Amino acid sequence: MKNNKAQISQLFIYIFIIVIVGAILMIGYKSINNFISKGCDVEKITFKEQTESLINKYNDYGSYHEERINAPCSFSKVCFVNTSTIGKPVNYEDLTIKTSVMNGVEKNIFLIGDYTSAVGYVDLIYVDDEEGTGVICFNAQGGNFYIGFEGMGKSTKIVEIQE
Repeated sequence: MKNNKAQISQLFIYIFIIVIVGAILMIGYKSINNFISKGCDVEKITFKEQTESLINKYNDYGSYHEERINAPCSFSKVCFVNTSTIGKPVNYEDLTIKTSVMNGVEKNIFLIGDYTSAVGYVDLIYVDDEEGTGVICFNAQGGNFYIGFEGMGKSTKIVEIQE
């Protein structure tokens, strides 16, 4: 009888250990996931500040600069919207960008990856795209965006880098 009670007692100890280890693993997973998420937020803020700074810096008439900007997180595309397009109908395939622009939301820098994120607004952005959408996008190459900034005096034209 004593042996049977010891076995039951041992079984409860094993179950208790499994529950404790499972709880520790779940807490650890949530903490790591939260840490990664915050890291991504920091990368997006850094991208936003760097991009806005370059646009404001390179608006001198006749100037042209090419810049490499690190693509944050897992975003594979950046899009810029002409400031004068905001609040008007736009014919662009990304629903988030289209809705934001048509509703007059003051966001004209967007990152696209698994989802689209509106990251900033600079009233100096000028886009002269061939399709007339008022939107120009750049794909990431090796984890970076390569973007040309052409000073127009009162605005900065976002252009593709000519190779």
